[in-house]
Amino acid sequence: MSYPPPTNDPTGQPPTPPWNPQQTGAFPGNAATERRRYSWWVYALAVLLLLGIGAMFGRVGQQNESKASAATLSSYETALSEAEKKADYWKEQYESSPTAETTAAPAPTTTAEPTTTEAPPPPTTEAPTPSFGAGTYLVNVDIPPGTYQSSGGSTCYWERLSGTSGEFDDIIANDLPAGQAIVTIEPTDVAFSSTGCGTWTLVP
Repeated sequence: MSYPPPTNDPTGQPPTPPWNPQQTGAFPGNAATERRRYSWWVYALAVLLLLGIGAMFGRVGQQNESKASAATLSSYETALSEAEKKADYWKEQYESSPTAETTAAPAPTTTAEPTTTEAPPPPTTEAPTPSFGAGTYLVNVDIPPGTYQSSGGSTCYWERLSGTSGEFDDIIANDLPAGQAIVTIEPTDVAFSSTGCGTWTLVP
C-alpha cells in the first residue's frame, strides 16, 4: 500500500518527511485501522480453523466409538451363542446318561412323634371286705352295708349299733341265733359287732 507524499502544513510548519514504516513501526492515519481489520480477520480464520479441526476430531472419535461399540456387541453376542451351545450340549449329555433315569427320589423323612408319659393312676381305695369274722366293724368304713350270712356257731351273738360308746342305748338290734344267722346291715348303722358266729359273708 502506498501513501501520498506529505503536503505543506497551512500553519507554516515545515513539511514532515515521508513516513517510513521500517523506521517508526506504526501505520499512520487509516493504516492503523487497516492493520486492526487485518488482525481481526486473522483471528477469525484461526478460530474457524480450530473449530474445523475440533469437529473433524469429534467425528473421528464418534466413528471410533461406534466401531468399538459394534465390536463389543459382537463379542457379547458371540460369547452368548457359545454359552447356549455348551448348555445345550451338557443338557443332551445329562438326558442321555443312564443315571438321569435311575436317580431315586429322596427318601421321605419321618419325624418321631413325641412320647407322652402317662400319669400313674390314682391310688384306689380298697373296698370294704365282703366277709369278716368276730369283732366290731364300722359300717361304710370297714364293711359295706348289705345282707350277710354267718357260717354259724353254738354261742353266736351279734348286734347292730348306732354308736360305739358301749352303752346299751347304742344297740339297734341283736340276737342269739343257733346255727347260721342272716343279718341285714343298714347304711344308717354306725357299727356291727358279733362273737362266736364264725365268718360273715356278704350275700350277693
